[in-house]
Amino acid sequence: MSSLSVPDARACFARNLQSALRAHGTRTATAAHWLVAVSGGADSLLLLEWLATASEHGSSFTLHAVHFEHGLQEDAAAASAIVTARCAMHKIPLTLLGLPVRCVSTGLHMTLEEAGHHLRRRALDTLARNVNASAILTGHQDGDLAETFLLRLTRGHGPAGWAGHGGVHGDLHGGGQRIPRLHLLRGLNRAAVRSAAYAAGLTWWDDPMNADPH
Repeated sequence: MSSLSVPDARACFARNLQSALRAHGTRTATAAHWLVAVSGGADSLLLLEWLATASEHGSSFTLHAVHFEHGLQEDAAAASAIVTARCAMHKIPLTLLGLPVRCVSTGLHMTLEEAGHHLRRRALDTLARNVNASAILTGHQDGDLAETFLLRLTRGHGPAGWAGHGGVHGDLHGGGQRIPRLHLLRGLNRAAVRSAAYAAGLTWWDDPMNADPH
């Protein structure tokens, strides 16, 4: 897959955003309220930047950001600092949450990756309910989504494992509805995301664990 130019990547995001607003916005005069997960990496910071710009230019949604501290990397405080600064600049409320990944990994005999995924999923659903968010946004681009799909297949989830990346997925929200997961960077690959992040003047944190080819 070739990498999109920065203008084409931005246009792809804009189309995804408009689709999300039509499907998961609001039918009332009140703007939709979305929870966005921001790790401090290029993908989620670019998502935050583009969302903030769209919101500031009149798009009908508001944001609440969350950043998870896993306690696995000595320099991870740099990621928290980057996310905190970007949210402050855009006046986006931010929740910082520590996750006991090592304890859960040991106690439930999971890998660190599995424990982190398990804890993040539950924390996102809980926080979304607490802040009354109608959707949860993550910075997954095509490479992340494909990798997650393959991992789910190897763990026996079958082809239905892809369903969670198409939109609706998550624990029950108030009224019996599920909290949608929206992937607004779908259609972009890692190279396109990084090119756009450079063009936006963003500084991000690279998680050393992401360099592991598994």
